[in-house]
Amino acid sequence: MKNYYEIISIKENIYHIYEPGDVGSTLIVGSEKAMLIDTGFGFEDIRPVVESITNLPLIVVNTHGHIDHNGGNRYFEQVWMHPDDVETYEDYQKIQKPLVAARFEGIRKAAGKGPIWPEDFDRMAWYEADTKEFLWLSDGQCFDLGDKQRVEVILVPGHTVGSVMLFDWKSHILFPGDDLDYSLWMHFNTSAYVYAYKKRLKILENYPIEGILPA
Repeated sequence: MKNYYEIISIKENIYHIYEPGDVGSTLIVGSEKAMLIDTGFGFEDIRPVVESITNLPLIVVNTHGHIDHNGGNRYFEQVWMHPDDVETYEDYQKIQKPLVAARFEGIRKAAGKGPIWPEDFDRMAWYEADTKEFLWLSDGQCFDLGDKQRVEVILVPGHTVGSVMLFDWKSHILFPGDDLDYSLWMHFNTSAYVYAYKKRLKILENYPIEGILPA
């Protein structure tokens, strides 16, 4: 675990937890609660990493339904996600998981590298694992982490129809998942139409954004 994840301090009480596969989760630590934004592939247990940083009550949120953002849901009792991404989640949970693993194996083998996951990775347990309980996000919903650390949910259908961004009103950092980045993939069956994404993106003009941290 120690050598699998890399913890990057972004700002006071904000940590980016990077894992092989070019994906990161973000931990925001308030004075009363903490929030984990996305849970990664779930090849390795991310929970001990979080607990090495804070022991506060934890809120876990998925920005969208792709497996590289919710594969680690299995390590937590409850996870928040927008209900519009249930179809996306189910597709990856029931169909795409083996394809994702096979793709990684093929790419790594072609590059002369070993598996992306840890040596003790239980592949079948990963295939079979599911989210224990989902709680449903709504646009405009706010989570109070204490000491003015308020995180707001912004629904921006784009990368997927249920993609959400999260804005921290204390640090003024926007956490968009995969919905705002140098490259934006919107060719999936469960992606939103470009015009809908563009229209909804305009709402970000209402927020005092000082930094953007994609997954």
